Amino acid sequence: MALVLNYSIALFSGQACQLFHSSEYHELLPRLVTPEPSTPSVEKINECLQDFDFESLDCASRLLILVPDEWLSVTQHSLDHPVSARLLPLAALSFAVESTYATPDNTLYAFQHKTASNLDTQLTVYACSKSWSEPLFSAFQQQGRHCILVAYSQFKHFPSRSWSYCTGQQISGYHPEYEKQQRVRRYLWLGVVFSLAIHFVALGLYWYLEQAVESAGIGYQQVVDVTSNWLQDQQAPPFVSTALTLVQGLPATVRVEGFSVQREQADMRFSLPKSMLKMVMDNWQSAYPNWRWIVVQDSFSTLDQEEVVNVSIQVFCH
Repeated sequence: MALVLNYSIALFSGQACQLFHSSEYHELLPRLVTPEPSTPSVEKINECLQDFDFESLDCASRLLILVPDEWLSVTQHSLDHPVSARLLPLAALSFAVESTYATPDNTLYAFQHKTASNLDTQLTVYACSKSWSEPLFSAFQQQGRHCILVAYSQFKHFPSRSWSYCTGQQISGYHPEYEKQQRVRRYLWLGVVFSLAIHFVALGLYWYLEQAVESAGIGYQQVVDVTSNWLQDQQAPPFVSTALTLVQGLPATVRVEGFSVQREQADMRFSLPKSMLKMVMDNWQSAYPNWRWIVVQDSFSTLDQEEVVNVSIQVFCH
């Protein structure tokens, strides 16, 4: 995805100041090669700004001021030993002060460095005095713009022209706390990213556990349902239990010859005194009037002068 650029560019030259939008920087690049006269005076800059149409400024609050290299002090230095990143700003400041003849507090500078194969450090320093640059800034700052100063050759060779990158390469004063602030800012960002990562991991873990609990609950319910169905299958239906209870409740004088039962039908065979058969059947039929009874008396015999009957009974619960 292309980076969106949203700032204005004020291009200064020996003739005038022209305004561009950052998205038009490709049109600027060919204009950054024309040699310019030496550094103009403060009066010359003010004259140039008097003819500038400030109403043409767009709504972007950020403004990059581009000036020719010839307006600045641009020097190159070769250091025959490696210089740490923490000491490079101080080394560049010392060269900038030397070239502008200004005090460190009154010096604006930027630098670019390269390390050669023999570990020599090549340092390019852009510098100007703060008092000379004030007219460049104040005219636009009065219009509510946040301004940064960049040289032609800097902007031309920037690998990125985003506002954040240009701000990091701008010509500005020495900030001894800048590196510390940058380090603190990086740590803060790392903390934010780490915190967000922890929150996302926690959220993912919570979602995973929630899904696992829900899945376990479904699995448990399925086990309960299967177990319940199995227990129901193992338990005798009410009709079977009742029929078995009837047979078990017969008097001791009744001899059970056979008993079989299904869900809705029972078959009984037993021998008992004929006088007792009517009493047993009356009790059973009065207790379960909705059942259908089929009684078949098979044969008769006599035992101790009492008539005994062999009976087959079929019972249907419906």
